[in-house]
Amino acid sequence: MQKGGLLKPPFLLYGYARYWQYKIIELMKKLILSITAAMLCGSVLPAFAQNSVKHIDNAENSNLDYNSQADVYALSGNTYPSTIAGMSNMAAFGGNLSKIQLQILDNALNTQWFKTYATADEVTAVQDGSCPHLATYFTTGDAKTTKDGGYIVCGRVRVDPETSGCPGPTYDHLFLLKTDGHGNVQWYKRYFDPNMNYGMLNSVIERNDGGFIACGHEMGNYAAIIGTDAGGNLQWARYAQPPAYWDPTIVMPGNYYEVTRYKDYYALVGVDNTFGEVWGGTIVTVVDNAGNQIASNVIDNENWGYVLVGRGINDAYDGDVAITGWGGAPCQTGSQAMVMKLDPISMAVNFLRVYSYNNYGDVSWGNSIVPVGDRFCVTGRDATISGEMYIETDYSGNLIRYNVQSDGDASVGHSIVFNNNAGIPAYAGNYFPGTEATFIVQNNTGRDCKDDIYMPEYKTPYEIFKCPLKDAPFKQKDDKIIDFKMEYKEYYVCGQPKNGTTSVAKIPEGKNIGLYPNPANNTLNVSVSNTFGKGVLKIYDMTGKEVISQTVSSIATSINIASLPAGTYMLKAVNTQGISDKATFIKE
Repeated sequence: MQKGGLLKPPFLLYGYARYWQYKIIELMKKLILSITAAMLCGSVLPAFAQNSVKHIDNAENSNLDYNSQADVYALSGNTYPSTIAGMSNMAAFGGNLSKIQLQILDNALNTQWFKTYATADEVTAVQDGSCPHLATYFTTGDAKTTKDGGYIVCGRVRVDPETSGCPGPTYDHLFLLKTDGHGNVQWYKRYFDPNMNYGMLNSVIERNDGGFIACGHEMGNYAAIIGTDAGGNLQWARYAQPPAYWDPTIVMPGNYYEVTRYKDYYALVGVDNTFGEVWGGTIVTVVDNAGNQIASNVIDNENWGYVLVGRGINDAYDGDVAITGWGGAPCQTGSQAMVMKLDPISMAVNFLRVYSYNNYGDVSWGNSIVPVGDRFCVTGRDATISGEMYIETDYSGNLIRYNVQSDGDASVGHSIVFNNNAGIPAYAGNYFPGTEATFIVQNNTGRDCKDDIYMPEYKTPYEIFKCPLKDAPFKQKDDKIIDFKMEYKEYYVCGQPKNGTTSVAKIPEGKNIGLYPNPANNTLNVSVSNTFGKGVLKIYDMTGKEVISQTVSSIATSINIASLPAGTYMLKAVNTQGISDKATFIKE
């Protein structure tokens, strides 16, 4: 989805009377919100000083899921290591190949483990010398927790000898990967339409009968749904047939972005793609375990010169679903964040709201939505203000909060989930600049690193068209894949993590520094307390010789210890006021 060419300057001026009216209203909202949040979160709120933005510089994030049984988050996306277990991951055409990221974080956002995967064939090719590097690249769409405590991952996998420079068959397929709770492979399958190539699975969910439903597209033109049994064996596949708004007999390209549970069924959202996934209508489809169409429609307002693009969907638990995405006229006035609530079977619309600076010249969109208590929480991007966008609305679509992080902290939110153990949302995405840059926020519903801003809202007309499904001739290919442990780098960049609960390196009570991991290999992560401030870190060997010295100017930093011999070392931290603390660690 290319949005860079759509940016236009916002119209932000309004009269002083309106400004002070808004400020008074906002003060009242924040007072009500703080009381509501306290009631919603109860005794959980004091566990975190405030929201913290955490960076993980080893992967581009696509999705976040919460495992309530284990009380952990699953991050999934794409990682680009130069080597994996000593094998080169550099492609012949330059750059590192994209691999799967599956990374598990505890409820304090500390990484528990991080794994990536390579096919058995490409590993064998490197080991027997027939290829100097790994040759398969993945694009990860989603990962979800399964009932057995494991994870199901979906996306796209490709091998291309022309660009990899290595012999072997060419394929570009959809995939599902099933792991146990530690990321160990249980099975891996590829799926494809023999008449097409180049597809993507964007979302996956475990069915109530133990099988799986995944959705995305094939050949960039066909919105696709597949159903498998618990072992990944293909049971059925469907293509959506979205109509053109000017002629319902013309079938347009489409793409499904997300699937969610809905009553005893599964509701999907996507786009009736009439122009590059930017200009179109929203596909809303409901199917059962066997892939039978319960309902399938397109809702749009293109006859009025606007679009409604659906990106995220979640059950509203009252007979409706909540959908986010964008509305507007991208080529004329930009796109604006949209939230709607409707019955996906009858298509009775409860509300359809767009949030915009006077509906002119601004660019924003929602990517993911989740119900939290009495409200909907949305994450996405506000390109006009240049940062990740966080929205809260009530169940009628009335705006409660509109909050934007900065590009350097959080550029675009891809996925938001509800931590039902803590009663709070959490969301993740990418931050700018650079690749392999993921952020994650655990949100205390009202305590952010940035202040809320004013955002007007408006209603828009719409039309509804039928969008039938047809059988798709998908095939299945069993394959073997191997898991590998990966190193990671993480640190807090915003907020006030509470000592001993939310820092990367847990700081013992009464101490100023904490270390992680310990024992350490190549990198030692160091956290200092918020009151410690700037200073210097010095590492000494057991003879008392200083071997490393490094300044510290933030609450979290990392030290490269790869050159140190294995053994025990002492780290001493001294701040500018002369306050010092020390801790020992082992270099493996």
